[in-house]
Amino acid sequence: MSGLRLPTYDERQSRAKIYLMPLHFPIKTKLYAILREACDRIGIDGASTHSFRHSGITNLHKQGYALHEIAQISGHRDITNVSHYIG
Repeated sequence: MSGLRLPTYDERQSRAKIYLMPLHFPIKTKLYAILREACDRIGIDGASTHSFRHSGITNLHKQGYALHEIAQISGHRDITNVSHYIG
């Protein structure tokens, strides 16, 4: 997207920030528990952190983001790992 500069994989790894994706233990475990409880309360069966990740990546693609941008946002090292999310 114009004017958008995403950090490279190496830049992200060198910073002490939390990104939306990927998430690592214990943050991932806590968020999974919160998501699971919320879905149980409203009656959504089969939802998982992975299904939300899949939806997020699919939506970025539908919005016109390039595969390399999606790879950076989602924490994948290259676009081949992103390709299986986009059908």
